[in-house]
Amino acid sequence: MIRGFWRFIGLMLVGMVLSIAIAACTSPNSNNEANADRETKLTLVSYAVTQSAYEKIVPQFVKQWQEKTGQTVTFDQSYGGWFTNPRRY
Repeated sequence: MIRGFWRFIGLMLVGMVLSIAIAACTSPNSNNEANADRETKLTLVSYAVTQSAYEKIVPQFVKQWQEKTGQTVTFDQSYGGWFTNPRRY
């Protein structure tokens, strides 16, 4: 039961992060034709436990975003354990 709870929390966090990523790629006054030739690079930093979920979700998101906007999106991904900083600057 607890494992199911944490799985739910993890999937909810994945959804929230992707929602933020989508919002970050757009602006209220964006013109899809003008933005279609631009490439957008997003940095995804998360705990290692979410990596398998992101490996399934990110390619689907990239494909859907390309079809919707014509814009290419790439993800720079970094994963780490709860005891480490997943991305060191």
